[in-house]
Amino acid sequence: NISLDTLQREKYREITGYDGLEEVLKAVEACVSAGIRTKINVAAAREINETEILDLVRLSEKWPVDVRFIEMMPIGYGKEYHGLDNRRVLEMIKNRYPDLQEAAPAAGAGFGPAVYMQIPWEDGTDFSDSRKVLPKLQPPASYKYRKAEILPLL
Repeated sequence: NISLDTLQREKYREITGYDGLEEVLKAVEACVSAGIRTKINVAAAREINETEILDLVRLSEKWPVDVRFIEMMPIGYGKEYHGLDNRRVLEMIKNRYPDLQEAAPAAGAGFGPAVYMQIPWEDGTDFSDSRKVLPKLQPPASYKYRKAEILPLL
């Protein structure tokens, strides 16, 4: 599991207190290259990443990773922000990807309240964000679908 709430370098530094976005992206690439099943956890919050939800989803187009949108807990750092309702996150994703489908949890996914969704990506597609912050990787043939995981607010 890798926590990644933004793809913007300055915002990442503001959230974490250090300039480490490139390191995190390299860690994701290293995990994928090593064949490690990788989950990217995103704490969805209006002030942090509401405008980046689709960019974060596209990480699963770029790499064979599961992108998980999780509840922003109203404790500690989370008290400063307004969590983004997962119904809103799902609506944003469905509006952009109308072929979004519910998927069965992958083996070893656990027994939590998550709703698993998948987008039928085209094999070999490029990351479409104009910033091109991620290098081009060809996913293994065994990864036809990547999942975006929507965790319900309890």
